[in-house]
Amino acid sequence: MHISLSEDKEKWNEFVLKNSSDEFLQSWEWGDFQKSYGRKVWRFAIKEGEKTVAQAMTMCMKLPARKSYVY
Repeated sequence: MHISLSEDKEKWNEFVLKNSSDEFLQSWEWGDFQKSYGRKVWRFAIKEGEKTVAQAMTMCMKLPARKSYVY
């Protein structure tokens, strides 16, 4: 198993459409929307060999007092 940052929008969205019932909130475009608000976004692809078996998009949300959380 190998985890890497995903940089391929088409492959990302293709995987989401095939494997998620909540496509919108996992789409590449949703991550770009979050970035437009100044949030950091990371898209991870989990692969076995060349096959993507899972994906995870995480975002860093800022809080008052120089705090933040990632979800």
